Amino acid sequence: MKQREATAFSWVFDIVEEAILLEDDCLPHPTFFPYCEELLRYYRHDERVMTISGDNTPLGNPRNRQIQDSYYFSIYTRTWGWATWRRAWQHYDLEMKKWSTIRDEGWLKDILRDSREVQFWQNQFQSTYDGFDTWDYQWMLCSWLQNALSIIPTVNLISNLGFDLDGTNTTDRGDPRSNVPTQAVQFPLQHPPFMIPDRQADRFTRENVYMPSLLKRVQRKLRKTFKNLK
Repeated sequence: MKQREATAFSWVFDIVEEAILLEDDCLPHPTFFPYCEELLRYYRHDERVMTISGDNTPLGNPRNRQIQDSYYFSIYTRTWGWATWRRAWQHYDLEMKKWSTIRDEGWLKDILRDSREVQFWQNQFQSTYDGFDTWDYQWMLCSWLQNALSIIPTVNLISNLGFDLDGTNTTDRGDPRSNVPTQAVQFPLQHPPFMIPDRQADRFTRENVYMPSLLKRVQRKLRKTFKNLK
């Protein structure tokens, strides 16, 4: 899967300078497309931004309900429905050639602020480096190596319909990110007055999107171990 998707994206950016990309099991709100189109224009030449995301799930970050901006900046690349430019995709490295240096010299500690998260992402990136079938963790790492920002809307524009037992990586129907309703983003877009990652929002994302997956894997491993002992 990872080779197929990465090759497809590279083919796209061999042809066009920018593109809107959508996972096949995700349903976008109609305003997702003009939202991406406007931001692709707005940040076309701003290399600080590498990803425009339409996904903001699960909802609940308190700052998102208080601010008037249409989106915020994040360190996380969320790619159920997203957009980017050839200038950003040129940094993509499916084989993660720089990972061993990042790992061995402890660079994740300079990127992240939480020791648990450092360990979490070290495990994730190492698993991907060792052959786990995914393409998007490589994109996250590439973005971090460029010290780049991602754009996250303050409403959810992408509903993932693919959480079921037949899903490739999304098999838990009870996941709070499953089938989250979409909502229209309002135009004209209200741009943030500064380009600083929203660490409060990112903390919510870390605790509700990424870190729960670690707990679930540990639980599955323990269940399998106990089953084998019987």
